[in-house]
Amino acid sequence: MASTSESVHRMSDGQRARSGSEQARLWATLRLLLRRTYRAVPRLTVLGLVIAPLGMGVQALNGLALKFLADALVVGNLGQVGWSAAGLFGLTGLSWVVGWGGARVRLSLQERAGAALSAHLAEVVVGIRGIAPFEHPETADKLQQLESSHGYLGGTFNVFARFLSSLVQVGVSIVLLASVHPLLMTLPAMAALPILSARSDERAKRRLEDRTAAQTRLARSLFNLSVEAPSAKELRTFEVRDELARREDVAREEVHRQSAVVTAQQYVRYFAAYATVYLALGAGLALVAHETIAGRATVGDVLMVASLITGLFGQVQGVVGGTSGTLQALRYADRYRWVVDYAQEHNAAFAGDPTVLLPERLAEGIRLENVGFVYPGTDDEVLRDVTVDLPAGSVVALVGDNGAGKTTLIKLLARLHDATTGTIHLDDVDLVDLDAAAWRTTLSAGFQDFVKWQLLMREAVGISDVSSLTDDDKLHHALSMANAAELPADMPDGLDTQLGRDWEGGVELSEGQWQKLALARAANRSQPLLLILDEPTASLDADTEHELFEVFAQATRTRRPDGAITLLVSHRFSTVRMADLIVVLDDGVVRESGTHEELMASGDLYAELYTTQADAYR
Repeated sequence: MASTSESVHRMSDGQRARSGSEQARLWATLRLLLRRTYRAVPRLTVLGLVIAPLGMGVQALNGLALKFLADALVVGNLGQVGWSAAGLFGLTGLSWVVGWGGARVRLSLQERAGAALSAHLAEVVVGIRGIAPFEHPETADKLQQLESSHGYLGGTFNVFARFLSSLVQVGVSIVLLASVHPLLMTLPAMAALPILSARSDERAKRRLEDRTAAQTRLARSLFNLSVEAPSAKELRTFEVRDELARREDVAREEVHRQSAVVTAQQYVRYFAAYATVYLALGAGLALVAHETIAGRATVGDVLMVASLITGLFGQVQGVVGGTSGTLQALRYADRYRWVVDYAQEHNAAFAGDPTVLLPERLAEGIRLENVGFVYPGTDDEVLRDVTVDLPAGSVVALVGDNGAGKTTLIKLLARLHDATTGTIHLDDVDLVDLDAAAWRTTLSAGFQDFVKWQLLMREAVGISDVSSLTDDDKLHHALSMANAAELPADMPDGLDTQLGRDWEGGVELSEGQWQKLALARAANRSQPLLLILDEPTASLDADTEHELFEVFAQATRTRRPDGAITLLVSHRFSTVRMADLIVVLDDGVVRESGTHEELMASGDLYAELYTTQADAYR
């Protein structure tokens, strides 16, 4: 059994390792932020690093000029009086000019750097190749924290520059105080107590935010449900406003309760630290007075030290505030660095093998072999041992009850996730060997949970292929395939009509019309090798869905020489019966597959579900 002293040593080593790791991470964050800020606004960055410390250094030198002026007055040296007075006024004026210019530099730097960093952040988040970060609670919490704090990014550099300025001012003060008596050098060192308190506070805040991230996200989600349009009808129909408000209050109260405890602890530490600083400053002033009476210091020294001590508390506050502010800013920036690092690490897994070429056509098709999948952060195997062939040039239907794994399988085919086990091959090419972004240029999709793009109509369709935004013929063809050929004519400005009531003059569409636009986006993608239609017609009637699927199926069959595959997912069996192959998923496994006639003849799950649905329509 290890001794107590050995345990303590191990604990100390572990604490030091964690502290060193945290410091290394903060320095890495600061370097990333400085590099990004400099890249966005190089001249302003250099000015920000120079002008603020210069102004603070000049302010500290005022005490030296005051010393020369007082000593000259005592001895009656009028020439030195004049030069000292001129120096004092000159330093004061220079300090004002530098302060005025610095304020404008900081404002401009915060605006421009903030815009550049926010744009880069959005680029990084959108550039994440898979969707695991958005479906995992832990990463969702981190992204929520990032969303709530990304507005601080632009000010991080300014906070750091002000911190450097305070350090310069304290450094000049230390030199001047040491010239009077070595013990006076210890006065600025008392700033270490509030600084340590500030660092402790920042760690406490970080732990608090980590502990309350889920509750904060829950409160925000409940608030959004209360005020957003999509939930308005059900909210009032079922009269659940009070219940939502109660749950939001509970979530926020838990956050406030934990925050109040941390705040109370901060007050105690701050009071003890600043009381110590005040006592030390008083002792320092008494020391220099004693030295002056003993003849070892001059009246000018007294005035200089008094001036420095008077300003020293403000300088200490600047260092403390700068430390706390810098740590807080770096804490916000650390989330920025986290998402940048996460995106790089995440995307590396989706980069594929650069020597493997993207297929231009499919000769055999897509083969899934022993595919299994477990969502990150869970133990539930959503898909198990899925083995099935999707023949080149075919129309394939995927059916099964809710929760059978249909949508998950589609995500794997689109490489929004990678399979946990097993392989997916395009002919003889393993899908994971292809760059995910490149693979997605060869597929198109229409989803049940489609986006209502509140853009111009031409943009809401053409966004799937931006080269078509000015190609009216191509856009009209896509709308025609989606059974929405007449839609532009019904709009006040045709394809240039602004969609969505969130914008002045915007036209709100029905759910079915929005869904047709989603289908038109899918149809607008030029000749995809894989077209995925995942319940994209849920808001349309059965006859319209059947007509639409026939159109897309016919388009696939005319492209059989390219090996293009269309994958349909629908809960309407009367629609999917026209598919070349029907795959039945049941609780994450392939229960059966074949044509409609073959599956009906087998009398298994498909036949049972088809018959049940057909009887319901009679």
